[in-house]
Amino acid sequence: MTKDIVSLNNDVLVRLSHCDATKLHQIRGAVEATSKIKQKYRHVAYTPIKPTLPPKKQRGRRPRSFTPEETKSLIAEYRAGVPVITISKKFGCHRSTVQRILQVNGVERRTPDLTAEQVAALRKRRAEGATYAQLVKEFNVSKRTISKYTASRENL
Repeated sequence: MTKDIVSLNNDVLVRLSHCDATKLHQIRGAVEATSKIKQKYRHVAYTPIKPTLPPKKQRGRRPRSFTPEETKSLIAEYRAGVPVITISKKFGCHRSTVQRILQVNGVERRTPDLTAEQVAALRKRRAEGATYAQLVKEFNVSKRTISKYTASRENL
């Protein structure tokens, strides 16, 4: 690899490799071309444009903030027996937001779907081989509720 000597500003000598000297030559050519273009179009007003980054994508939604009056109204409706999903639609938020507000304000959750006697009867019927469809009709609860109570003996 041969070394070329290039002078910068006529007073500093730098020893460069052939590859670096070629790059420096290309840069000088680009600078000269730019200055020629500037001279040719000097009558055109130039306003530099500040580069801007693209806006950040917003992830998810910002949680809705509730006023104290809305919170009291939400709790009152829940205590009156209105389903959580209905409350969430009314206030324009997710049902988990309603549940979180209830939890933060110390509101007791409603009683379980089934009483202790119904749970015992449900487990007995399931052990006898009753299907989920039969139990849904008999106990008037969802399949998920049935599986919740029949999955383990600790759910009571």
